[in-house]
Order: sequence, then structure tokens, then C-alpha cells
Amino acid sequence: MKVAVHQPHYLPWLGYLAKWAAADLFILLDTVQYEKNGWQNRNR
Repeated sequence: MKVAVHQPHYLPWLGYLAKWAAADLFILLDTVQYEKNGWQNRNR
């Protein structure tokens, strides 16, 4: 059994969709701690 865990994205890249298709169980991890200086916060 293949399990994939990933954070949800507004516009997912193709590897994200391929991971979703290849997994038997796909979990959207949406309860993670926000990092103030993380790469998600670099777009200003």
C-alpha cells in the first residue's frame, strides 16, 4: 500500500498530481505550523 502525504496548494505542480495518482491513500496535511520565514512566505 502506497501512502502519500502532502500540503494542499492553490496551483499544484505536475509531480503533485502524479503522486496523488500513484498513491493508494492520499492525505492532505492542512494542520501544520506556519513558518514566518519559510519559502511559502517569500512572495511579496
